[in-house]
Order: sequence, then structure tokens, then C-alpha cells
Amino acid sequence: MDLSYFNARLRGMRGRLIRKADYDGFAALPGLEQYAERLRATAYGPYVETASSRMERLDDIIAAAIRAGLAASFADMQDAAPPEAAVYIRSLLSVWEVYDLKAIVRAVSRAIKPEEALDTLVPAGEFDNAAIKTLLTNSKDVPDLVSFLETWGSRYARPLKDGLAAYGKNGSTAAMEHNLDAVGVAAALKELPASSTDAAVIRWIIASRIDAQNVMTLLKVCGEGAVGMDAALLFLDGGTRLGRKTFSSLIASKDRDELLAALASALDDAGWKAVIAGADADEPGLLEEQLNCAGDAHLRRLAVIEPLSIALAASYMQMKAREAKNLRVIARGIAFGIPDEVLKRYIVYPM
Repeated sequence: MDLSYFNARLRGMRGRLIRKADYDGFAALPGLEQYAERLRATAYGPYVETASSRMERLDDIIAAAIRAGLAASFADMQDAAPPEAAVYIRSLLSVWEVYDLKAIVRAVSRAIKPEEALDTLVPAGEFDNAAIKTLLTNSKDVPDLVSFLETWGSRYARPLKDGLAAYGKNGSTAAMEHNLDAVGVAAALKELPASSTDAAVIRWIIASRIDAQNVMTLLKVCGEGAVGMDAALLFLDGGTRLGRKTFSSLIASKDRDELLAALASALDDAGWKAVIAGADADEPGLLEEQLNCAGDAHLRRLAVIEPLSIALAASYMQMKAREAKNLRVIARGIAFGIPDEVLKRYIVYPM
């Protein structure tokens, strides 16, 4: 597959990503007015202008601009991709489809305001801005959300519907989220050719996501317990770092510090071992970001080693999504008056 022209376009798009020095400058700004002005000087400028014509509150303008810029970048990437790359792009987007839908399910089940939930999402694939807004604003409850997906003919309707019984008994979305992960993995792998460099890249990404999900499941169960569901059933097959046997032996852990120590000891991957060994048991969300960041770094190296492969597209997609998350974190930090030195701890630098 010849991706030379596509990857040349991607390198140009990657050159417009925000760098570490820019993030530090953003974090040090005194208010949202200055933040919005600084954002206008980036690739998000046109989206700030568009949002400003429709909204009055600065936090709404900034959030809408970041979301629109991210969605436009993914759309531009899809438009630039040659037809033979479509199967790989769909597999990459399925990762974000599942990410979005899990977040939407949590938001609807907990009656979180749509505008708050929007700030955590990555418009991609089946769930573009319009679909996300429809699900968040029009779903009265989780069964109603499932009905929307059934009406649309979404492949994700069935796994959610299969988890409704458990949700009705205990209010936990764990079974539904596990089903989404399993279906997302199957969808991402379904169309890939048996062997090729590009297929190997996608399989590595999916395996890493599965491993990260299994690690986070262990932490969640350790802290909260597997509500109304056999915890062992929460294991996702397909990872390469954490096997079912090790998962089963760790799932009964009662203390997160001990769990992290045992997990670090059990892993063969030196990079993940170091990340988990240095993790803060009280901030599991940061651990998930750090594991994803380790994967991003590997993809960037792979894009250099295999410059004509799909690795560059995968790397760009991860970096762009990371950029949007960072910008959202900074905007929230400025809005709540968090000192920039504290705020920088939650910025994950992609470059």
C-alpha cells in the first residue's frame, strides 16, 4: 500500500500541533479571555471565531472550538486517505467510537449535564458532533440511549442492550462497558488482512488498549468492587502484557498500592513496568494517561522506522486527541484558578 502522499499530508498536519512551550504559555495565562486570544493564533483560530458568533460565554466558546478543531482534523485525515487505507482508518476510529460511547453511557446514567460531558469526548467515526449531542441531550435514560442506537442501526446497540439487565439490577455500567470494549475490538480487527506491516501496527494499538483497560479494571475493582458481576468476566482477551491468569490472581487485591506493586512485578514490558511502579494509587486517571502516553511514544518511533506505513496516521490521531485533552484541562484549570505549576502536572506532552 502506497501511503507516501497521504503521509506527506499528515506530516504537514502534524507540524501544526501545539508544542510543549506553547502549553506552558497557555497554562500561565491569567484568564480565559487571554486563553481564547492565544488560541486564535493556532490552528483552532477559525473555530474560535465561529464559536464566538454563536456563543457568549468564553468557556463555551473555547470548548466548542477545541471540539470542532479536533473533529475537522479527523475528517481531513479521512478525506486525504487513499481508498486502500480506509480499512485501517476505520479500525483506528473504532477505538475512539468505543471511548466516546462509554463516556456517553456514564454521563447519561449519572445525569451529567451534556455540556460537561462534551468536554471529555473525541468526535470520531460513527459518533461525530451531531450524533454525540443527540445522544447526550435527547436520551432520557440509558434504555432510551440504547433505543437511539438501535434506530440508527449502530453495531454498538446490541452490546449495550445485553448489559441492560445488569444495569437495571445494580445501576452499574460495568457490564455494558465491557461489552462495548469486546465489540469494539472485534470490529477493529474484523477487516484487517492476515499479515502486513500496517495490520501489525493496528493490532499493536488494539492490544495496548486492551492491556490498559485490564489494568484500569483491576484498579477499579480494587477500589470499588465489581458490583453485581463476576469480576473475572471483566477481563478482555487480546492483550499482550497482562494474561488472564495474572489478572485473576490480582483481582482480589484490596489495597491499590499493593496491587500496583504486584502488577509492576508481573509485567515483562519495561516501559509499562516503570510507569506502573511510579504511579500514584490515589490518582488512577493519571496512570491511564501515562500508559496511553507510553503507547503514543512507541507510535512516534514506529512512524520514523516505518515512514510509509499507517503508523504515522495512528500517531497523528493519538497526538491530536491528546492535544484536545490538554487544551481542555488547561481551560478548566484557568477557569478555576489552579496555579500553573499544579496545572502542568496534568498536561501530557505529546511532542
